[in-house]
Amino acid sequence: MTVDRRPGGVLELRGVAGGYGGATVVRDLDLTVGSGEALAVLGASGSGKTTVLRMIAGLHPVSAGRILVDGRRVDPLPAQHRGIGLVPQQGALFPHLSVAKNVGFGLVPVDPLARWRSRRERAARVREVLDLVGLADRADDRPSRLSGGQQQRVALARALAPGSGLILLDEPFSALDAALRGRVRAEVSALLAESGATSVLVTHDRA
Repeated sequence: MTVDRRPGGVLELRGVAGGYGGATVVRDLDLTVGSGEALAVLGASGSGKTTVLRMIAGLHPVSAGRILVDGRRVDPLPAQHRGIGLVPQQGALFPHLSVAKNVGFGLVPVDPLARWRSRRERAARVREVLDLVGLADRADDRPSRLSGGQQQRVALARALAPGSGLILLDEPFSALDAALRGRVRAEVSALLAESGATSVLVTHDRA
């Protein structure tokens, strides 16, 4: 099966600032990530790196500046209309849903112009991305039957499924043991390159 690969989006942050309760955590941040590039943001806990990711994703408000994807300003838009995929720290899979239903969760149209309108289109897309991450044979399993590394690949597939050109990863390997972390890190890096997506990872782990 040929996986639908789109050029990754160009991400630009211009003078971005944000914080909590009147305290500024991030200020005057300028950043550009080119199409298909991967950027790692390294910093200690409390340094503001997750705040940056949440502002890009639309989960935290921007107090100043602009966020653009492919030249289109997205910071005024709600998260579900930004076309950005997010892989959270723990994967955050729904334990009562199968792997396929977890991946397809974000394919329910939110507006009449959304892709994947029909059930057949959504099922085909789920098969595509599960094939990409090497888990097509586990589509009917529950997450509890997967290893930690497999669960992270499902989380990545779910982020890729809507055709997001930009994928954000928030400490995606920190919950894995040291022996598994290096292998999963290499797998996810290769999968992102294969998908063509632009990616931003935040981490405190220099490796």
